[in-house]
Amino acid sequence: MRLFPKVPDPAVFSCDDGAQLSYRLRRGAGPILVLAHPHSGTMSGFAAVLSRYGGPVLIWDRRGYGQSTRGAYAESQGADLSALLAHLNIARAVFVGVAAGGACLVEFARRSPSSVLGLGFACSFLGQPARDWFALTQEDSPQGTCEERELSDVFRSTNAAQHWRRQEAENQRRNAGEPAQFCPADPAALTDMAPLCIATGARDRLFTPAMLAQAKQRYPQAKTHLFAHAAHAPHVEDPDAFSTWLSDLVSRV
Repeated sequence: MRLFPKVPDPAVFSCDDGAQLSYRLRRGAGPILVLAHPHSGTMSGFAAVLSRYGGPVLIWDRRGYGQSTRGAYAESQGADLSALLAHLNIARAVFVGVAAGGACLVEFARRSPSSVLGLGFACSFLGQPARDWFALTQEDSPQGTCEERELSDVFRSTNAAQHWRRQEAENQRRNAGEPAQFCPADPAALTDMAPLCIATGARDRLFTPAMLAQAKQRYPQAKTHLFAHAAHAPHVEDPDAFSTWLSDLVSRV
């Protein structure tokens, strides 16, 4: 495996309300890629991806997750991201959200469209309620534990699944979670976004392949992709394929 420059150790950005946002930034040549983690994880879930993707990248623990604190007010995730980017003097970037991280980016793109060089969503309901997607495709919402709903059976049997379990358990222990998001977002917020890439796992029972097909109809300009060996967490289930997908998105900018 090719070794890329190490992502620096976490730094902290202080929000106006006292919240502390933990982030890691690797600078370099080319567009900066900003990755938003899912509800079941933290920024550490991108570790395997960042050993495979070598470009400039920003990851952060969203408010209420990982090493980031909640603060005094219910600031939105999009507002937090805007403040963090301003602090780091990042005017434009490529943004990718996994699952609930996508809701953060829909809101951000609505607020700051000129900051978006490209936009990617993996296994994300695109800022819409999950129930609307299940009604659209007439599929049943999956039951079971978070692990059973989000991970493929094959990945759950591997040693690599242990880190995911630790993150999810820690989030549960700390009652991690974000303030209310801008959801449902206006679907038209993404209509003019390009490049726009939308992907899901072939084994995803939450944002299903049928939903991906519906998303393509809603956003014809989007390039869609299926991660053949993943369910709802492709960045940990198949980091090789996920990093390749990221590189393809960035190459379109």
